[in-house]
Amino acid sequence: MTRVVLLCWLALLMTARPSPADSIPDPVEQRHVRITEPRLRQLFAAGLQGSPTFRSLVERLEQSDVVVYLQSDIYGSPGVAGRLTFLSVVAGTRYVVVRLTPLPSVVQQLGMIGHELQHAVEVAERPEIVDAESMFREYMRFGYLNGASGSGVAVDTRAAMEVGSLVSDELRGVPLDASPAVLP
Repeated sequence: MTRVVLLCWLALLMTARPSPADSIPDPVEQRHVRITEPRLRQLFAAGLQGSPTFRSLVERLEQSDVVVYLQSDIYGSPGVAGRLTFLSVVAGTRYVVVRLTPLPSVVQQLGMIGHELQHAVEVAERPEIVDAESMFREYMRFGYLNGASGSGVAVDTRAAMEVGSLVSDELRGVPLDASPAVLP
């Protein structure tokens, strides 16, 4: 009797098919972009859903040695909607933090996330960036000083400006699963 039950159980396991929900990975469970805040997770999922450029940035990060922590910065500097800072290097993995000031629309916020993810890709493309000093030195080489920093020194790149605009353009008029009600 035990053998019959065991054989039935094995047959059931072998013929069972996953439901469609089981076969689709959670888009916000990326290994290289880490988000703990529900609002940012929802925005991130909307960016993946609606923008090919946004998806491409995340795919590039997934293939890199850079891990990005995405966080809200409700007390950010005036005039600074987002900023990337170098955190550390551990066992060959480089960690950066992106801090985002809440913006008035989902499209603007996702454009800014795209802008900052482009900066993370720029770090990923340059193995010589291993700390805050080397990051600043490299950005001064291929970027430019941005006077809109509010406080401190801010460096930007043409690529990040273009990517942020492109992500916003791709999302204009696209129905998104992130409603403005989730914004503060």
